[in-house]
Amino acid sequence: MTDAAAPTFAIESCAGVRAIRCLLCNRVSELRSDVEHRYCSRCRLFHDIVTEGRRLLADGGAHECAEWRTYRSRCALCDRAL
Repeated sequence: MTDAAAPTFAIESCAGVRAIRCLLCNRVSELRSDVEHRYCSRCRLFHDIVTEGRRLLADGGAHECAEWRTYRSRCALCDRAL
């Protein structure tokens, strides 16, 4: 089970440009919209939604792993291999 408080992204600076690094697949994007919306185009997930899903899961909620599939074929909420 993944820690509900574990971060799924990091905001970085690449050559003076703000960027977002997805900690689920390690992709870095300098696209302003990806940074603003905390989105990973490789995993096709919004990090704020993943964080909320993890919080709900920690509170006893259920989920379908296939709906949370990352680029590395793992569930973004519980880290189960798919």
